[in-house]
Amino acid sequence: TGVPTNTAGVATNTADIAANTIGLLRSESDVGSTATLGDLGLRAAVTIPAGRTGVVEIGYTAESACYGVGGYCVVTLLIDGAPVDIAGSNFAFDSTDGGSETSLSWESHAMTRVSADLPAGTYVVTAASSVSGTPTFRLDDMVLTAEVHLTS
Repeated sequence: TGVPTNTAGVATNTADIAANTIGLLRSESDVGSTATLGDLGLRAAVTIPAGRTGVVEIGYTAESACYGVGGYCVVTLLIDGAPVDIAGSNFAFDSTDGGSETSLSWESHAMTRVSADLPAGTYVVTAASSVSGTPTFRLDDMVLTAEVHLTS
């Protein structure tokens, strides 16, 4: 049966992908036991050219350790400070696995989000973290990427 080669709304020509993919790297960040969003210090600015519209595809990867009595650890991807989340603020990037994870339980995790169609302009993409419950959340070797896919 194979993979479809063209799907409505998907860029099929490299001219439809804006040339501003940005990757940023930062080292370890101890978030601790807090329910508030913490800026992870990663930033990417992307531009949708004048007269065009597009979506921003955001990728985030990191080594993660989420440990403690219970709960889960959250990463939220934002454009101009607004969450780009299909699950609201309850997307579990990592969990304590019912309290069985430890400070040595480092794992690789990743997530991707795609914005709604946006008008021409420059947008700042950031990542933030929080916890649900009382776990400790540690992140290392983080990479944030942002890519514009033009839709018109």
